[in-house]
Amino acid sequence: MLEHITFEEFTSMDKNMDTLIKVRAHCLFLEATHACGHPCSVCEEYKKYMACYQSLAWCDQLKVDHEADRLFAHKMMSYRLLRRNRIQMRVIRGVLFAVLAVMLVLVAVDKAHGQPMPQTPYYYYKDAFIVSLLKETQSQVEDVNFDGDINCIDYAVTFKELWDRRYPAGRCEILRNLNRATGWHHLFISINVGRWLYIEPRGNAHNYRMSDFWGDRYNPTYTLFGETSKWLEEDKREKR
Repeated sequence: MLEHITFEEFTSMDKNMDTLIKVRAHCLFLEATHACGHPCSVCEEYKKYMACYQSLAWCDQLKVDHEADRLFAHKMMSYRLLRRNRIQMRVIRGVLFAVLAVMLVLVAVDKAHGQPMPQTPYYYYKDAFIVSLLKETQSQVEDVNFDGDINCIDYAVTFKELWDRRYPAGRCEILRNLNRATGWHHLFISINVGRWLYIEPRGNAHNYRMSDFWGDRYNPTYTLFGETSKWLEEDKREKR
């Protein structure tokens, strides 16, 4: 019966050469990254490496050199990638710190003026002509129906008449919101600027949408349409 023989995948020579390759690659890496604290001439590990290396046949020395260079290149690639990632993280942290610093400065300046920073919805920035009409309405509003009071009727009628002088009349309507449950009765404006906007004529540049100006008091469910002509007839003044 034949004896079962097990062949090792690596011989002792292979293991020794693998150790030499790792030592050589590590030395090259330390030298390239300026991380070695002493010269090779006084390094005991390097002296041992050279003694073993010089005992090899020239073909084995070539193999050690080749594999050490390949391993060194791999270590340098990993090192550069890690270093680049660290630099990127430092840059990101620097940018975030700068943004945070700017925000803190803006908040501090705003507090110094005693006013909160306005939280203006995006659509207000695009509708400057509406703000112009609001200002004109508020500067020209009069008691149009001679009831002795200037209220939502006067503001709505004035806005509508100013609008009709400049823009298509069909794009502006006077609406009424009648909420019998709360007793809220109010006139306001609806304009079409590519979308219908519900406008409070007494609003300002940052707060003229009905939902923004009146909050929960305004419930669009109770809005009545088709009354523009009725309210324009309330204007008892002589037409200019």
